[in-house]
Amino acid sequence: PEMIIALLAILKAGGAYLPLDPDYPKERLEFMISDTKTPFVITSTKHKKKYSSMKTNTLCLDQLANIISVLPEENPRKQVKGSNLAYIIYTSGSTGKPKGVQIEHASLMNLTVTQDKVYKLNQDDKVLLFASLNFDTSIFAIVLALQNGVALYVADKESLLGENLENLIIDKNITWALLPPPIAALLNPDKLPKLKSVMIGGEACSAELAKKWTKGRQFLHGYGPTETTV
Repeated sequence: PEMIIALLAILKAGGAYLPLDPDYPKERLEFMISDTKTPFVITSTKHKKKYSSMKTNTLCLDQLANIISVLPEENPRKQVKGSNLAYIIYTSGSTGKPKGVQIEHASLMNLTVTQDKVYKLNQDDKVLLFASLNFDTSIFAIVLALQNGVALYVADKESLLGENLENLIIDKNITWALLPPPIAALLNPDKLPKLKSVMIGGEACSAELAKKWTKGRQFLHGYGPTETTV
């Protein structure tokens, strides 16, 4: 939950977020922080040591809990412009060297407007966040849920594997999910009647997979480079 709250706070403040996976090699994290000149890393005491030698300031949410609890709860008055940077996602790049892609607030807003035209969510819908924050498909699911006021389910890695994922979708009554084709291929659509919208992305979708998932639900195959906002 803290990850989503921090992300939302950064966007509301007019800033840009850069996802940093603590499981990444230290050299990659150091490169990303240095390449973007990121001034602050929002983390927890558990991961603070990983960033101690890097040229950035670490803000540990667990250490700052008492300070945060007395701060104002209303939205900041800062005027966020469409030209402000919203996030930076690093891709492997065509040369194999990580490349930071910069996306502005205006582009993210265009995405939310398009989502409203394609998906008709209601208050009972539940969106699954399958992708890691390191991939831009995550922001697709996050803003889809938040802008419509519906539940966003952030599962741990173990819950997203094999049979565990199928059980999660059933137990939590998930109605919308964006999944990679290999993962969707492992699931049984007949066991998931409440999963009414499925989007496949990340790689090609076979005709067999499409036929398997198009019965009785909305099924979309999405594709787009990171540069085009998901």
